[in-house]
Amino acid sequence: MDTQPSILIIEDDLPLSQTLVQIFRREGYQVVSTAINNKALDLLERGFFDLVVLDIKNTHDRGLSLFFRIKRDYPRLPVILLSSGPECGVIPYVDEEDLWVKIPKPFEPVFLVKTTSEMLSAALVRAASTG
Repeated sequence: MDTQPSILIIEDDLPLSQTLVQIFRREGYQVVSTAINNKALDLLERGFFDLVVLDIKNTHDRGLSLFFRIKRDYPRLPVILLSSGPECGVIPYVDEEDLWVKIPKPFEPVFLVKTTSEMLSAALVRAASTG
């Protein structure tokens, strides 16, 4: 593979966002970071990302709404949901083809990196099997 996978981080907490960028860049991933806003959707529409890391806990439930939009518009795009609350309990089972996982905060960076690698591998296998 010529280029490293690219990750879009959508996180409102600036220190956590910066930490996530450092973690993923240290692992060799290409990383773009933004807050939960319309820019996140613009980035998804303009760029190609292999995975999204999305904080779904915020004051206006925009993270959860954005997750549903991503899965509707980009159903094969793997998503890691970061949350410190029970938000994922309200996410209905959509389809076995959906590739997403919830990681509760606080999380261990090693676990996040391992989960990211596994999700990217699973997405590649699924893409290869569907042609």
